[in-house]
Amino acid sequence: LQANRIWRSKLDVAYWRSHLIAYHVLRIMRVIFIGYFALQMAIVIFTALESGDMQIFFMPWGVAWGDAWGYNSEKFENFEKLPEA
Repeated sequence: LQANRIWRSKLDVAYWRSHLIAYHVLRIMRVIFIGYFALQMAIVIFTALESGDMQIFFMPWGVAWGDAWGYNSEKFENFEKLPEA
C-alpha cells in the first residue's frame, strides 16, 4: 500500500511538472513570436520609408500604404485643401 502511494505521488509530480514545462515553453514561444513579428514590421516600415517607392501615411484610423486603397501622395497632400466655393 505504501509503495502504491509513493508511485502515485511520483506520477502526480511528473504530470504537473510536464504541464509546468509546457506552460513555460508556450510563454517563451509567445515572446519569441511577438518579437519576431515586431522585427519584421520594423524592417518593412524602415525599408518602405528608405526606398521612397512606397510612402506610408499615418492616418487617424491606422497606417495606410501608398497605393493601397487608391491613395497616392498628391491626393493625400490635397486631401484637406477644400476647393474655394
